[in-house]
Amino acid sequence: MSLLRRRMMPTAVRALIDLPSGDALLAAAALEDGSYAAASRFALHKVDGVQVTEWPWTEVDRAAFDPEAGTVHVTLVTGETFDLALTDERNRSFTQTLRERVQNSVVNASSTQLENGTTVRVAVRRASDGELFSQVIAVGSLDLSEPATAAVVDDLESRVRQAAGLL
Repeated sequence: MSLLRRRMMPTAVRALIDLPSGDALLAAAALEDGSYAAASRFALHKVDGVQVTEWPWTEVDRAAFDPEAGTVHVTLVTGETFDLALTDERNRSFTQTLRERVQNSVVNASSTQLENGTTVRVAVRRASDGELFSQVIAVGSLDLSEPATAAVVDDLESRVRQAAGLL
């Protein structure tokens, strides 16, 4: 058994995480509520009792660690957010690995602000199987049925995809 599994999460908790072929657990941390968070090559995992929730890195828009509060604030590409409140041990390896895995999934990104104030970001992401694809992420209202808005977003996506070698 690896040292990682013994130190950061009990064996019974680790056994609940079903890692696909090619994936590996990289870091884990105990959370204040008694649950555990883990970072693997392919995803962020949260084990709460016997329930395991996972988010592929391409679904994680960003994760920010607040060292004073000991909390990692996670924002998904859908706009959903949640916090991972670390125990007093505040596993630095987990927070560093979380940051690295999110960044590793982003090949190229660029953003612009629309006339209505909405910030639109386009990112070319790398899936766990190596496939590259683009994501459009908006903070605010985004109406792609509006021709001018669609043109700005399409242009931004084309430039980002081209810079990543997808066009």
